[in-house]
Formats: sequence, structure tokens, C-alpha cells
Amino acid sequence: MALLGEMVHAFLAADNQKMEKDERLSLAQALRDRYKISALSTESMLEASDRLEEFLTENYPELLKRHSEWPVHLQKGLQKASGWIDLLLLTPKGWVIVDHKSFPGKEADWVTQATSYLPQLRTYAEALHKATGQPVYEAWIHMPVVGAMIHFSEEEIIF
Repeated sequence: MALLGEMVHAFLAADNQKMEKDERLSLAQALRDRYKISALSTESMLEASDRLEEFLTENYPELLKRHSEWPVHLQKGLQKASGWIDLLLLTPKGWVIVDHKSFPGKEADWVTQATSYLPQLRTYAEALHKATGQPVYEAWIHMPVVGAMIHFSEEEIIF
């Protein structure tokens, strides 16, 4: 499952809807070959990326900037945390974090699974706020394998 997640992350970070479909399929196939994973078809990978793009277009029409695989670091006293935000959006209202999780489980478990990542999202939100002074007002767990987006509001990601 970890390799599947890495492959999906790599594809979502590299994919570009402006490329021809054949190019996108070749990219997906190259990643499947590199990771030696056949559990997810190239068409499914494109579908997941297209669904995400459609979601972003519908929900963030005033998107100012978009960053894939954005590094974050936070130090609190002697503790340090580092990570990579899968997709970071800057809107007029502030930041939106999107974290991809390749959870293939049943729908009844999606929210519980997504909620288990709240500490990670809170750390990312705090690091972003401290670095930029801008608020993080939403976060999403994107489950590309099952096609789900689980929303967390500013109140849920307060650090």
C-alpha cells in the first residue's frame, strides 16, 4: 500500500491536464512500470487526477497559486517537524491544504481514516501560518483511489 500511495502521489504531482491524453497515459504507465504496480490502471490514475482538477475548479475559482509537494518545517521548543504538503492552494481567503491518502477501504471508514490525519494537517497549518502570516482556512483529505474528498474546516485544524 505504501508503494501504491507513492505512485499515486507522484502521478498527481506530475500530471498536467494541458498535456495530450496519450502523454498523460504514458506518464501514468511509466510510473506503474517504475513502481511495479498493476493494481491501479493508467486510466484510473487519469480519472483520479481529472476528478481532483474538476473539484478544484468548482470549489476554488479564484485560486491565486497552486503548489505541489510543498516542503514545510516547524520547530516548537526542542521538537521539530518536517513534511511535504501534497497540494497547497493560495486563495484570497488564505491557504487550503490537500493531502492525498491512497486509502482503498469501504465508505463507512473514510471519515475515521481521514480524521486520523488531523494532527498532521494541524502541524502543516501551523507551519504555514507561522511562515506566511496567512491563515489556513480549509484542509482536505483526498482519497484518489476511492474518489472521495473529506473536508476539515478552520475550526478543526486550529493548532
